[in-house]
Amino acid sequence: MIKSQQEEIEKLKSERTELELELHELKRASQEMKLIIEGLNNKLQHLGVTQEEEPVNTESLNFIHKKMEPNSTIFDSVAYVFERRGVEMPKEEFKRRVSALKKLVAYYVLCKSSILSTEDYQGKTPEEYVAMLEDENYKGGLAELKIFIDHYQTEIKVFSDGELLSVPVHNNKSYEKVALFLKDTAGGIHYEPIVGVLPDAEEGVDFTIFSIDDNKPYTEGLKISKALKEIEYFQ
Repeated sequence: MIKSQQEEIEKLKSERTELELELHELKRASQEMKLIIEGLNNKLQHLGVTQEEEPVNTESLNFIHKKMEPNSTIFDSVAYVFERRGVEMPKEEFKRRVSALKKLVAYYVLCKSSILSTEDYQGKTPEEYVAMLEDENYKGGLAELKIFIDHYQTEIKVFSDGELLSVPVHNNKSYEKVALFLKDTAGGIHYEPIVGVLPDAEEGVDFTIFSIDDNKPYTEGLKISKALKEIEYFQ
């Protein structure tokens, strides 16, 4: 029995090391994207703004619902908002970011589980939850939102059926930035971003991170959610 337990401990340590390496790679890739975006900012100057990590002034923005693929997951939407950051990204790189986000969640579940509650595990052990992440049909939910809030140090607001839902924040921590999502519960949980665009902006140029003190994204997000409910968009 002791030998079996020791083998399991060694296995978990090995998995933790692998996840730490993946996290390091994700951070390195994010730094590379920052350099790419710095170059692309020059192309945005004629629009009167730059796409930076800091929250954008929303005065001249229109807010829209970004439609994702029908089989997309919360990982796709989060990659669109936080990794892509308003500029086009090669499909293969985008897929790699989505995969890295799943590994990030696994890292949190196994090594930084203090931000999660027992209910977040959906009745599973941490190891079972991590195994569930490998299922391509797994959409993601509240646990992932909590993790992404902590990782990106950005509050996440979710609208559903014309209402603003509450997403618990670990230790009630306050953030300066916010990202907005729509939640569809019809036919399975599905998340899609709410983004800001400039009038006549090129396709794919949008803004996804806003100031927590800016009321416009909330009011516009609520309008979008209510409008989609009226036309039964998610039914």
